[in-house]
Amino acid sequence: MAQRNPSLAVKVAIYEAIVRGESGRSVASRYDISHPTAIKYAEEAVIHLRGLDAVTADPDLSQFLASNLKLQLYTEDIDTKNRLLALVQPMLEEVGDLVQPGEKGPTLTVSARVPESVFYQFKRLAAEEGARRGVEVTISSLLTEVLSQYVETGKVPVSQASFKQSDLIMDEIRAVLAKYGITRE
Repeated sequence: MAQRNPSLAVKVAIYEAIVRGESGRSVASRYDISHPTAIKYAEEAVIHLRGLDAVTADPDLSQFLASNLKLQLYTEDIDTKNRLLALVQPMLEEVGDLVQPGEKGPTLTVSARVPESVFYQFKRLAAEEGARRGVEVTISSLLTEVLSQYVETGKVPVSQASFKQSDLIMDEIRAVLAKYGITRE
């Protein structure tokens, strides 16, 4: 997809996928955009949906859309959520085959190229490296360092940082929760 500013229907499709419980990162990857951009487009879709006649005439839908995106994800009012998803269905059909899974290309951020659990482990590794070195280490700077070392030696450098068993257990728990659409933004 990789458009500068996609159509409103595409933004609604992004919103619908996120509200349905799909991970924001997987939606971003499918639409060939970054995770923050996917969230931004979803929020733009919410603004549009708030102005629809069917929404303004329905106090429950208005109240649902007035809450922030995270609250919409975890709402217990399934009936209202289902009515909203039925309302956006025609827009989703309009998008139809326009959206193909994005290719894992150089325009994607690291967070969109790898599974969410790997991204968070890499982020944690960067933080551990920063604490060990006594300076801030970003994931971009650590990735640059790893790539440079690999190009020079042909081997991926071994990190001095170590994770505790509890970190690995929490990663496993997060992976299971992510399968059911429960993620931390």
